[in-house]
Amino acid sequence: MLFQTPSPAKIALLSISILTACAPVEGVKNRPVTMEKCDVVIFETFLWKPKGALDDVSLPKGTRIIYPDQLVTTDYRADRLNIKIGKLDRIEQVFCG
Repeated sequence: MLFQTPSPAKIALLSISILTACAPVEGVKNRPVTMEKCDVVIFETFLWKPKGALDDVSLPKGTRIIYPDQLVTTDYRADRLNIKIGKLDRIEQVFCG
């Protein structure tokens, strides 16, 4: 057989990857951000984008940009946004803490 039908799980994963990569990030640029709690949902649109996508974005005060093999404190702060950059210079994780 020359062509195998992809599994539904593979199709779903590919669809999510494509949609995430194409998702607009409008509304976050140059907007002053003040948060009493970490609102990670706003910044999840940056997942898997190059780290340069953050250049024109106003990040909340205290945001940590974490690079591969960088040491960070282990204290938990509910109002702190963390953005983890992977080894391919893409945003791999956005989380509070």
